[in-house]
Amino acid sequence: MWYEDDPTIINANLIENLDSGIDFEHQYLEPIKPSQRFFNRNFLIEKKRSYGIAGIAFHSYKNDLWSTYNYLGYDYYNGMDLELKFEPWNEWDSNAIAVNLMGSKLGYIRANDTEDVGNIMKYSKGYIAEFNNLGCPGLEHVDIYFLQEFKDKMTLPYQTDIVLTASCSSAQYKKIVKGNIGHSISFEFAFEKGKLALLTDMNSILGYISDSFIEHQCLKTHIIGYIDNARYSIKLKTIEVKLRLLMEKSVINKNYQRSYEALEKYFNSFYDADTYCIPLADLVKIVPRKSRSRSAYEPLVKYLKEYHAIQLIIES
Repeated sequence: MWYEDDPTIINANLIENLDSGIDFEHQYLEPIKPSQRFFNRNFLIEKKRSYGIAGIAFHSYKNDLWSTYNYLGYDYYNGMDLELKFEPWNEWDSNAIAVNLMGSKLGYIRANDTEDVGNIMKYSKGYIAEFNNLGCPGLEHVDIYFLQEFKDKMTLPYQTDIVLTASCSSAQYKKIVKGNIGHSISFEFAFEKGKLALLTDMNSILGYISDSFIEHQCLKTHIIGYIDNARYSIKLKTIEVKLRLLMEKSVINKNYQRSYEALEKYFNSFYDADTYCIPLADLVKIVPRKSRSRSAYEPLVKYLKEYHAIQLIIES
């Protein structure tokens, strides 16, 4: 194909309708908070579709076709380029698409496929049609290779980034993940796994995570993710995927959010360390609780670790 050596174009067969079966660990890289960052994606996917050819018996080229089958074999024409042409003047079907082989009319795209093929011809960034005989007369097909463009900009008020990590020794899966960079992710609870499935826009399952926050969030508001980056460690045999989550609103407990903001002021920022220590006496002043015992703050400590990637140690 004229675009087969372009590294920016990904074959859909590599990333479409697959289930990795991988269970990811995940960590939030920053707070879930209002943000106006946007995510751009602009890339091409190579796809292939096959369609039957109707009406071969009613066109003069059938004699050449069938005699070639008899003398040179059914696969003689396989891989040859076909020319597809709209026939809006066709008295039987104004949406008809003629199939031409070596300058002669071979037949037509079947009526129930003309809309799909017409859309490929009109809207794809490029396409190639090839002849394919599946083994005997009557099974002639058109194989169409085409480029589908993904181009949009997405922004939602609440955002955060998370990183997914998993053990992975499969080089094939490394290609699958890298091929999905820029693609969108949705979430669906998989009952057989008891976890959330990460569904890509290519009808694949990138993997599974266990996260009560996202599960709860999906029930309350629109949430979508974009694969920002992916890295594979040959030495450690691990895959790392950076995912940006975008949400219409956050269902995080507002009291915890205020607690985070108060603690951030106490430490000036949360960007210079992974672990922070605070005396219980100071914590009681900053984030009052009905009980002043250490156990009263355990839910907050868990919240900070899970959704803000912060380890808080309470000192006596």
